Amino acid sequence: LQALAVTGGIELRWREASVGFALEVSDAVGLAAVWKPVGGTPGVVDEQWRVVVPAQQASRFFRLVRSP
Repeated sequence: LQALAVTGGIELRWREASVGFALEVSDAVGLAAVWKPVGGTPGVVDEQWRVVVPAQQASRFFRLVRSP
């Protein structure tokens, strides 16, 4: 999972071969973490899934998890 600063937000990228995974976001990590699906629909560009999320002042954490 890569994160890049882009105009108006953060672009998250991961390998196109990562089929069956979902992108999630949380305001915390560890026992306090409450993971939720990231809004937006990823698209494939140059063999990578990509989605832009709005920039915020608060810290956020992202992860890829295998979908059930």
